[in-house]
Amino acid sequence: MGDLPDWLEARVEDNQTRARTACAAVLRHFSVANGLFAEEIPPSPKTKPYSYNWPFGALWTAVLAVATLRGALGEGARGTLAALRQAARAYWDERPGRVPGYSSYVVAAGGGDRFYDDNVWMGLNHLRDARLGGEDAAIAQAQKTWDFVWSGWDEQLGGGIYWCEQKPISKNTCCSGPAAVLALLLYEATGETDYLNQARELYEWTVKTLRDPADGLYWDNVRVEGGAIEKTKWSYNTGTPIAAGVLLHRHTGQSSYLAEARASAVEAAKHFAPDGLYSDSPWFHSVLFRGLALLATAVGDDAHLQAVQRSVDQAWAVARDDRDLVYPDWRHGNGVGGRLTLLNAAPFAEVTALLATLDGR
Repeated sequence: MGDLPDWLEARVEDNQTRARTACAAVLRHFSVANGLFAEEIPPSPKTKPYSYNWPFGALWTAVLAVATLRGALGEGARGTLAALRQAARAYWDERPGRVPGYSSYVVAAGGGDRFYDDNVWMGLNHLRDARLGGEDAAIAQAQKTWDFVWSGWDEQLGGGIYWCEQKPISKNTCCSGPAAVLALLLYEATGETDYLNQARELYEWTVKTLRDPADGLYWDNVRVEGGAIEKTKWSYNTGTPIAAGVLLHRHTGQSSYLAEARASAVEAAKHFAPDGLYSDSPWFHSVLFRGLALLATAVGDDAHLQAVQRSVDQAWAVARDDRDLVYPDWRHGNGVGGRLTLLNAAPFAEVTALLATLDGR
């Protein structure tokens, strides 16, 4: 947990209260049978009965973030963690003949393809759970998840991790970037240097292959066949290399890692919040904000977080419904009261808890 600058300390009560309220609302309104959660509310006719792994992982991240709040503010979230661990097991696929890992959908309900990025987010959640004093097996489960993630690395295109086990057609920043973060946090948790070495490989491949040299932001993916780069820039794809750069600097002392993180943070603010507000795609932005929080605690530069605070203030004012669910258009509040996905509902609680703690891990 990072020390808060004075201006964030002055907002800590607001941020804690909003985080707790929003988290409780999502848990209440998205809960369905068997201890699992809905993909969206109200469901459309073709919606499956349970959420996919990605939205579930986003919810778990949000609850873990709120659970870091001290005392009674985090008590409600902490009380749900055992149930969320059990829910996570519904996605764990250890059928014979392949490396165990998380499926994209509930295994007992048919399962689905296995995405390496889904598994990274789940591995990070296990480590967050471990830091909160969770079950003894949390680190071990993070390591098992890592084994699946690392099985997606090969030397095609010089390295990198594929996006999907069943569709090995591209290598994506959304896999290799957060995988570097997971490896670094496993190194912190275990002291095993293989994780540090793998993190370096992942980070350096991602910088070399998918970082735009013009602005330090990151492209989406590179196609295995032909090497064409898909140059869309999503905020989360810059957030994870920022986080990895901060952590690599912490553990190696190499200044270039921190310099790259700082340069990317400056350009991210220009690109994703040119007028000082982050708007739609809240889950993508939440991953960027984790990197910015780690950078702020590392170098004492919290200026990038001021736009984050303005954005959640705006969202609370215009994008919240009477159930305390926050909709994804944080700028204008369009769509409030309509259909809402779990992936879009969960991040507000995480981000406000992050502003109250600056724990970007």
